[in-house]
Amino acid sequence: MKTLMTFAVLITLIGADARAHSFSDSFLSIDNASAVLRSEWHLSLQDLEIAVGLDMNQDGRVTWSEIRKRRDDVEAYALGRLSYGPEETPCRHLPQALLVDVRRDVPYAVLRFDSVCAGRKASESFNVRYGAMFDIDPQHRGFITLAGSDAAPLIVRPDAPTIELGRVGTTLATALTYIREGIWHIWSGSDHLLFLLTLLLGVVCASRHRRAGKDTILIVTAFTVAHSITLVLGSLHVVSVSSFWIEVVIAASIAVAAVTNLMPRLEPYRALLAFGFGLIHGFGFAGVLEELSLTGEAFATALVSFNVGVEIGQLAVVAVFLIISRVWQNLGMDPNRLKQVGSVAIAATGIAWAAFRAVG
Repeated sequence: MKTLMTFAVLITLIGADARAHSFSDSFLSIDNASAVLRSEWHLSLQDLEIAVGLDMNQDGRVTWSEIRKRRDDVEAYALGRLSYGPEETPCRHLPQALLVDVRRDVPYAVLRFDSVCAGRKASESFNVRYGAMFDIDPQHRGFITLAGSDAAPLIVRPDAPTIELGRVGTTLATALTYIREGIWHIWSGSDHLLFLLTLLLGVVCASRHRRAGKDTILIVTAFTVAHSITLVLGSLHVVSVSSFWIEVVIAASIAVAAVTNLMPRLEPYRALLAFGFGLIHGFGFAGVLEELSLTGEAFATALVSFNVGVEIGQLAVVAVFLIISRVWQNLGMDPNRLKQVGSVAIAATGIAWAAFRAVG
């Protein structure tokens, strides 16, 4: 019983950590057509609020007036963590304007600035060293593009903060970059994993070994096919759904999946449930590529590679879950008790999470 309660607490803590599914990101576009580099950098207001404190009167809302008053702090924080050119003689940043914009229902500050680089020639490649937001969110990602290029954005992360911009990457390099990004996205997306593992919890704990294997394949396949469909539709802008409602429904899907485990009459519909809610989860995945506005070969490569990465990450987690669940059962734990305690904890988490997102 103590082990079961420990399991329940762990599940609840995972859910609490996953209350907000929006990832920390920024979008930096650099024009190197002339000797002076011209940049436009989208930084989310949520990140900047944590970094420099935009909400000066602490009323829970960030106004344009507050952003203007904090302009110097925003520029100092952002440009102090971004460097172009050689490390020993970096370019000098000259702020030009601070605006606001909205990307997929998320407000961003738009920082425009020029960069003067000694001895630099037009269209010459250069190094970008990026360190913004890593100090407040180690999962932050910076998407960096060269203005006028059809290539997919390069991605900077804490373990790879420096890139060379100006040389078009190969298709293979792009594919590997977005496969890695897909794996990271599913591993860091606790809500997606918790939904899928909740369904598998019911399967593994209620079925014999051979039957559990078949049911697992069916559920994973249903979820994969469904989220692949809406990943494509969302990324192509064929279907557009508010990210606010997507996040609320994704959270609710976790609670529904957990309740299904507690109601034997609903167990035959697990695969259908995985497919139905998988369509919603796919829009969550699509948000990553939708914001990049890719076209042509770059879009196709990024889309396929990202989806492959998601599936690799998903299958790896499912495999680990199946191994652990089998070990638990071999230790003599009551599988039905495990399913009940775990599902109750997950249902509570999903409900709280959905409520948090609905009001936040």
